[in-house]
Amino acid sequence: MSTRKKKSITSLQQIYDSIMELLLKVKPMLDNPKENWRAAVEDLNQVASLAESFSDQRPRSSKSWSHLADSLDQEGVNLWNISGLIGKCEGDDARAHLAALRLAAFRLVEAGLETKPGIESPLFLSIDY
Repeated sequence: MSTRKKKSITSLQQIYDSIMELLLKVKPMLDNPKENWRAAVEDLNQVASLAESFSDQRPRSSKSWSHLADSLDQEGVNLWNISGLIGKCEGDDARAHLAALRLAAFRLVEAGLETKPGIESPLFLSIDY
């Protein structure tokens, strides 16, 4: 394995570890979201940023990082499902929290994709306007 590939995989592992550490911190806050709005939003925005960085840095070959991507995808789906429960809250703080939660969820799912979908993705072609 080339030095560049090793460096890339190491970097992906570091990003993954940072994301998982933040999620461990954020998840308990989601049980009682009204208590720690600001801290949760900041951490969720950091998760979204790190997940986007993960997507940008991943190598073309999926063999070396697919287990990380699968885990991030699962975490994203979990956060998205949680957002459905929080979506029933009202107020500006609740909307900011919900937006940060859904952005983090989306970025995590996106990081789990094997390739970035283009505009001609079947997902977009199946939408009727």
